[in-house]
Amino acid sequence: GAITLAYARTYFHTGSFSLTPVSTAVEGTSSLLWVAVMGFASVFGQKAGYLLAISKICSAACFVLFLLLFRRFAGKVLDSVYRDVAVITMALAVTPLAEIANGMEMNLYALLVLLLTVLWLQDELKGWKLVAACSILSVLSLAIRFESPFLLLFLYMGLAFGRPDRRRDIPKLIVVDAVALACLELWRWRAVHDVLPNTIYAKRWMPYTEPGVLHEGYRHVLGLLELPIVFAGPTAAVAILALLELLRRRSQTSTNRPQVRLQGDVILLALMSVGALSFGLLLGKNWGTVGRMTFAFAPFFVLMLFVMIRDIQVSRQSRNLLFASILLFQLLALLAQMPRTLRNSVPESLVESHGRDLERIRIGLDQPSLSVMIPDVGGTALCCERLRLIDSGLLTNKVLAHRGYAAVPEVIDEERPDVIETHSTWQQYGG
Repeated sequence: GAITLAYARTYFHTGSFSLTPVSTAVEGTSSLLWVAVMGFASVFGQKAGYLLAISKICSAACFVLFLLLFRRFAGKVLDSVYRDVAVITMALAVTPLAEIANGMEMNLYALLVLLLTVLWLQDELKGWKLVAACSILSVLSLAIRFESPFLLLFLYMGLAFGRPDRRRDIPKLIVVDAVALACLELWRWRAVHDVLPNTIYAKRWMPYTEPGVLHEGYRHVLGLLELPIVFAGPTAAVAILALLELLRRRSQTSTNRPQVRLQGDVILLALMSVGALSFGLLLGKNWGTVGRMTFAFAPFFVLMLFVMIRDIQVSRQSRNLLFASILLFQLLALLAQMPRTLRNSVPESLVESHGRDLERIRIGLDQPSLSVMIPDVGGTALCCERLRLIDSGLLTNKVLAHRGYAAVPEVIDEERPDVIETHSTWQQYGG
């Protein structure tokens, strides 16, 4: 979160896409749209505390709007009781709350994807107005995460089945997206002289990715399971009910078994849920909070779970007990994970502590800038704009991101940092 805020402030006030005005230009943030949003906020204040606070407020506002839209979307598929339990389940997920604690972009991402889906499925907006509105949302989604083309591919497949009468408009969205991607690549090359975000290169190395085929396969399996883990309560409920239903049906004759009819909305949710799991499998477990990369698909996955719960016949008393168990499980899981989430967030005090001593060295040496090699660059950049930061955590250093820790000696020889600071995990790899 702090890295993105530092980029936003520097880019909006100097035109250089870098951590600080005296640092090297490189795309070390994973969200260009969030840089734009936070950059606009920096027009009204540039202090670290203000930027951290406004990022958390914006992330929280996006999640509130997301929940309101999700409630409306869920109401088209579920009755009021199931809908409300689904909304509360979503509100108790740890992923969006971690995004708020860190002031990050995935709540906005989820809001954009859900809004695009709702617009596509409604009947009021039609023709070129619908295509224009959905194109704006898809382009914004492309700007918020580099991985968005893969997500949009799965999303468009689901929307094609959700509204067969609008399938002819999907190629129009794809053309607009292709043009937008080309424009983003032109900007990227002009701003940082690269074709991919630096973070993509950086996360090929430790500690972001474990080496070896087995570790890589394990990472992708974890990506597949992220949403079921985040929503373990309803996932477990569906598994148990499905097993009980299977045992019950085995005791019935084929003529007495109820016939299942798949409605259009259910097919849409099923396709989107498969898309969510496939997207997670494709990307693998991401560095950060569980479920971060797949949370934009969470509405479809959660609704699919509750549709399955609804369609398995249980008594009203059993249903209420099941709902209470789901919500209690989600609440306990949230409470168990919140201390770690809050501990890993970015408080203003941490930002100050990272840069304060380095800034004192610069002032003591009476230098206009100080070259510092350090792994925790985000907070340091927010604190002190006259530090020239060399990121031993790889994310914002082009040479280390491309070549890994083997290039550390070369970077030190070339950059000649005035100060080198390292600790914990980073000392093991780059120290």
